[in-house]
Amino acid sequence: MELIEYIREHWTAWLFSGGYAVMIYLYRSMTKHRRREQEENKALREGVQALLRQEIIDFCLRYEEKGSAPVWAKQAEEKAYKAYEALGGNDVAHAMHERFMLLPPLEKKETE
Repeated sequence: MELIEYIREHWTAWLFSGGYAVMIYLYRSMTKHRRREQEENKALREGVQALLRQEIIDFCLRYEEKGSAPVWAKQAEEKAYKAYEALGGNDVAHAMHERFMLLPPLEKKETE
């Protein structure tokens, strides 16, 4: 009998305690999930940035060797560089981009 009376008198406290425990669990779960997503996004961003950096360097070295670059290559490299810059890149690729953009345009008679 005493147990039933105790439950009847304190059921709201138990209900709120249980709700509070569930809220803490959900908050920790969401925080852990968000942290994992942030780590994955950082890894993806750094990976794409590395690929773009390599593409910029490849453009520069390939066409410096030839002494000129076609317009389409300059446009493609410019897009890659803008994406690279938007991802926070600002190292060697900047100098390579500048060097590449200084190359004269490829003559129409020349072929690659």
